[in-house]
Amino acid sequence: MSTETYQQVVIIPNPLGFHARPATKLSKLVKKLDAPVFMQVADGRKANTKKMFELLSLALGQGAEVTIISESEEAVKTVVEAIESGLGDDLTPPEEKTDSDEKISDILWNPTGDIIYHQGVAASDGLVIGNIMHYRQQHFELPDTVGTVAEETDAFRKALQTAEDNIQEMMKQAIGEQATEDQGEIFDAHLSLLDDKDMIADTLSLIAKGENAAKAYKKVSDNRIAELSAVDNANIAARATDVRDVRNHVMNALLGIETQQFDFAEPVIICAEDLTPSDTARLKPEQVLGFITSLGGPTSHSAIIARGMGMPAVVALGKEIRDIPTDSVLVVDGRSGRVYVNPTDEQLASAKEAKEALQKLQAKDYARRMEAGQTKDGTLINISANVNNADGVPNALEL
Repeated sequence: MSTETYQQVVIIPNPLGFHARPATKLSKLVKKLDAPVFMQVADGRKANTKKMFELLSLALGQGAEVTIISESEEAVKTVVEAIESGLGDDLTPPEEKTDSDEKISDILWNPTGDIIYHQGVAASDGLVIGNIMHYRQQHFELPDTVGTVAEETDAFRKALQTAEDNIQEMMKQAIGEQATEDQGEIFDAHLSLLDDKDMIADTLSLIAKGENAAKAYKKVSDNRIAELSAVDNANIAARATDVRDVRNHVMNALLGIETQQFDFAEPVIICAEDLTPSDTARLKPEQVLGFITSLGGPTSHSAIIARGMGMPAVVALGKEIRDIPTDSVLVVDGRSGRVYVNPTDEQLASAKEAKEALQKLQAKDYARRMEAGQTKDGTLINISANVNNADGVPNALEL
């Protein structure tokens, strides 16, 4: 006896495509429904909407047409309505600027004379001057020893729990210190990636075949990272960094490695191939002035966290920045996406003047933060902040 199925076509409205936030929210929603729900694209690829990784693998950009399929008509309706709502994303189209709009400089410092600079993508606004500090991504030495299947399975389960505890703690700190939901939602998405049933099953399968837990999980997670990195959608491909972040939590637990801390004798500018969201959240503003990376993009989760921290950042600078000498002084313009290397004394003095001018402008804006928000014609605008709990209220009032 065949079971009747229901389906409905819906258009992805999210400006950044169906990325981690909407995928996380949808997978959580579907788990509460009374029937499985699938999402299918025109070429026949299909994803179980309970599985976040499958949703991301569809690489859905804004405007993509998908078909929602289920044996429950109500479930189809619920999912379609959720997708059309944006699932937490702002669907408001940006306002078009006119010639009469006030011009805002897209460069914070314009040096005179010759100077070496690298052009990247602006990720977080601000101007900082400091010494470079190269940061190398974590490398794992995998053991050759293998315990019994029961021992390796137990070690893997315990590592998953430790990783979950660590991510939960980072999420708690994020939503307690920030006035927006962004950081908390990033780590909430990491919890969904950690709980990916297919990744867990694939790891347990390799353990059953004789692999130790560390080798098994790294092999499975690295395959997922490679799959996402190859997706033809920059916003979705960037989520490979999130899988790498989750992998690092689990591998640290399996191998007994302490989480790497950023602790420097004096404030520096971090230079890295890439930073995971956990890396970025651990940066201390009193020790790290800003960061630059070879990879990444302005919509990466690390960039979002940097903006929440008010930490200038430039990304997608290319591998050349990894060759900048370790004794170099940098000027990082987080608005133009430029990174200047070893300015002359005269240029350095000019950069410091530009930084001081920016700080004065920011202080002036800050002093007016409690004034009523209104348009040029006097229309009052209510300004609201989205906070997760009472801890976020003081920061919201200071915005």
